[in-house]
Formats: sequence, C-alpha cells, structure tokens
Amino acid sequence: MSNKALLRLQDVQTVARYCGLSALIPAGMGLLSAPLAWSFGEKTGAVGFLMMSAISLATGGLLYICGIRRVLVNHYQIFWIISFSWLVISLLGTVPFMYVGAAAPAGSADAVLAQWSSALFESVSGFTTTGLTMVAGREAELGHSLQWWRSFSQWIGGIGIIMAVMMFIFSHRQSRAMVHVALGSVILRESVHETALRVWAIYTVYTVVIVGLLIPTDMGAWQAVNYGMTAISTGGFGVTGNSLGDFSRTAQAITMLGLILGALSFAAHQRAFTRQFAKIAENSELRWFLASMLILIGAMFISDLALGGNQAWPDVLFQSVTSLTTAGFSTGELSSWSLPLLMLIILAMVIGGCEGSAAGGIKISRFRRVLLELGNALRMLRTEPEAITDPEVVPEHFELDNRMLQALFLTALWVLTLITGVFLLSFMVDAPLLQIIFDAVSALGIVGLSSGLTQPDLSPAAKGILTLMMWLGRLEIIPILAIVLAPFYLHKPED
Repeated sequence: MSNKALLRLQDVQTVARYCGLSALIPAGMGLLSAPLAWSFGEKTGAVGFLMMSAISLATGGLLYICGIRRVLVNHYQIFWIISFSWLVISLLGTVPFMYVGAAAPAGSADAVLAQWSSALFESVSGFTTTGLTMVAGREAELGHSLQWWRSFSQWIGGIGIIMAVMMFIFSHRQSRAMVHVALGSVILRESVHETALRVWAIYTVYTVVIVGLLIPTDMGAWQAVNYGMTAISTGGFGVTGNSLGDFSRTAQAITMLGLILGALSFAAHQRAFTRQFAKIAENSELRWFLASMLILIGAMFISDLALGGNQAWPDVLFQSVTSLTTAGFSTGELSSWSLPLLMLIILAMVIGGCEGSAAGGIKISRFRRVLLELGNALRMLRTEPEAITDPEVVPEHFELDNRMLQALFLTALWVLTLITGVFLLSFMVDAPLLQIIFDAVSALGIVGLSSGLTQPDLSPAAKGILTLMMWLGRLEIIPILAIVLAPFYLHKPED
C-alpha cells in the first residue's frame, strides 16, 4: 500500500472515531425522550426512542473501534467530522419516525413517516433546523412522541450538534477551528470548552424565556414548549396544522422575538449578558441585519398595498421576519400570496440571519461584503472605467481581503448549488418554476417555508435532492466541497 493510500485510510479511521462519538447525541436524546413518550401512554414511541438509543450506541461503538486515535487532526478532517457527524445523527434520527410510523394505522399522519425516504427527509429537516415537512397541514394529527422528536431535533440541531462534537476534539487549536466552522469567526471566551458551555447557557436561557412568555397566551403548555424550542432554533416545525396561524397575534409576536434572538450572533448575546452595549451598537452586522429587516418589511407592505392590500398587516410583518430569520413558520397559506411578495420572501431566505447564529442563508455579513464590493465596482466604473472593461488594467488601490473573497466564493457556490438543485428538480416534479425555486431556496437556506411543492407523494429522488440541499445548506457547502476535493490532495496533520 502506498504512503498516500495509507494516509487516506488513516483519515477515514480518524473521522470514523469522532463520528462514533457523535452517535452518543441521538443515544442520549432517545434516553431523555422515552420517559416522556411513556408518560403520554405512547409505548410504541418509548420503544422507538429506546431502540434508537441502542442502535446509536452500537453504531457509535463500532465506528469508534474501527477508528484510530490521533492527537493532531487537520482542518480537512474537521470538515469531514462535522459533515459526516450531521449525516450519522440524521440517519439515526430516522428510527423513531419509521418505528412509530410502521405501527400506526394506514393513512394516519404518523404512518406517512414510515417510508424511509420520508423519515430521512423529516430527520434531516429537523437536525438542520430547516422545517420542511412531509406532514404539512397534519402536524396536529401526529402523536406526542413524534411531535416532541421533531421539536427536540430542531432544538439540538440549532447549535448543539457542533458544540457537542467540538467537545471531543482535544487540541485547543483544533477546537478553535471547529468553533470557527460552527460559529464563523466568533470566539466568545478564551477557552473553547467555556465557549461551548456559554453558548449552551445562552441558548437554554432564551428557550426558557420564550416558553415562559408563550404559556400565558392561548397556547397550551405542550404547544408553548414545542414552539419555544423551534422558534429559538429558527427551525419552524409546529404541532398544529396551520402553524402560527392557529394562535393569537400575541403568541405570534412572542414567537417573532424568539426568531430574531435565534438569528442574531451568539457573540452579540454574550455582549448583552455582560452589558457591553457599546460594542453591540458598533457591530456592523447587527445594524445591517436590523436595517435589512426594516427594508424588507417596508417593501412587503408597499408591494401588498400596490396589489390591493390583500394580506392582513400582521401576516405581512410575521412573514417578513420569519423569512429573513430563515424559520419555517407561517400564519397562512403562502400559495395564495402574490408573485411580488413571494419573490421578496425568496430574496430574504437567500440573505438569512447573522453569522454565528442558528439561522441559515448566505448570512447577512456575506451579503454586506458582496454589496460593498459591488459598490466599489460601481465607483471604479465612474472613476476608472478602463479597469472594468479591460482585464489587463488593474488599479493600484484595488485589493480584495480574505473575508471579501470568502463571501464572494460562498455566494457563488450557493447560487451554483441552487441552480443545480432547481434544474434537477424540474425533471422530477410537475410544478411551476417559481414553486420549484421557492422550495429549493427554502431547503438550501434551511428555512422551511413551502409553496406547496413538498408533499409525501414526491418521488424518492425529489425528496433526496431536497434532503441533500438541506444538508448542504446547514454545512454552508464548503465542508462538502473539501470532502470532494480531499482525495486529490495529500493533507498532513497540522502542527
């Protein structure tokens, strides 16, 4: 065996070891969920959770044994660990859906998720905090076990998976690299383990606050817990058939608060908790996010008024917030909304929330950098037009920093991935192009809003494309690209 092949095998073994450790996450989630299912008298759900825990422990143990322990892990292996950990966890997360669905009466909402492609779709949608679902409009018919599992998977997926996997990377420098992949450039504390604990504390406190605010509204305690968990994670799974449209405007407003908190950088939350309000005010990303939200709301209201004011203003406000924060909640049927409003929602889903948050999209920080570079190009066109029309002419002051290059690169990858997904889906579904684009953007932006395309009768291939896009959107594409390119290069462990 060549030295290069040997190193590739060692890479696989290293990744297998850490993916095996990540299987402890669904194992623990199953053990926590089984008593809850039992308390509702749903023995099938309890058995399904315990079965998932057993399978997760067996799978994790096998991967761990097959792996090797290496003190140093290079950056490419961190990409692999993150990418495949999310995949392993999502695959294991299908067990409760399939087990409960198989035991449910034919035609019931639970039974819809007995099919493997639907169960995988639902699990990936949960752990990636997307919110697209195979039981749209029938969420209230699900048993408590699956309602809980969908919400719990989104709450854990909001930030917990990467934070938990990070704890298994022992090198300080390597852990910082994983935090960078998970939270962008955000480092909340000097110690990465302290960072993980601080993120979890902030996340939990906000969840408790939102749930506490929702309980006194017209939501029951069970609904408040589920919607509180999926709001702070900007997930969008619900437990009622009409999402937030079944509840009062007060409940919707509280949910919007949770969505905005979930879409803000955890660094901003940390500064708020430590009363560093001046630094919060100086944060350009936060200002751009709030400004973008106000502009979007204004554009939505003006467009709706120009078309006759067919939508109630609270619905327009709510849909503006939920689309920019990349949550899948709605207050009505989007398929009846006008074309201009749907196009604005698509744009908002592409932009997304802040870097280092639970939100998806290309992120507001990258959107800002791309717009700034476009502004520079326009100024250059006015002052030095030859620099735009002649590729041989490069102005002396022209320079792209690394952050700008990253923003342009990821934006280009995002658009290319979206076009590819829309192209493939157009062969598989018989639907208007806008409807395909809307759900494709929703999947890649890990948003969860649907124009009605996502249904149980989709072909397994179409479900597979949307599932892949949700996975790519959660990982922001670059780790997957690194995995694809890795076999062509030799990567030595970092010092």
